Amino acid sequence: MPKETKNPMLTTEIRGLAVHAAGAQLVPYHYEPGELKTNEVEVRISHCGVCHSDIHLIDNDWGLSKFPFIPATRSWERSRRSASRSATSP
Repeated sequence: MPKETKNPMLTTEIRGLAVHAAGAQLVPYHYEPGELKTNEVEVRISHCGVCHSDIHLIDNDWGLSKFPFIPATRSWERSRRSASRSATSP
C-alpha cells in the first residue's frame, strides 16, 4: 500500500524567524495556530520582507510589541480559506 504523504503547502504550522523579547536576536520559531475563528482568514505567504517599522517592533520602541513576534510587514499572500460566519454576523 502506498505511503500517505501530506502536502507541505497545506500545513497549518506557522514557521518563521521570531524574537522572544525586545531587542533579541531572530531565531527559528514555529507554532500551531489552531482552528480559524469566525471572521478569520488563512493566507499563504509566498515571501516577505522586513522594513524599518519591523525593527521598531523588534525593539519594542513603540511599547506595543507582543512576543514572540515574527516580523513581516511586507508580504505577498493569497487567501486560502476562511472560517464560516456565525448566524449573528452581518
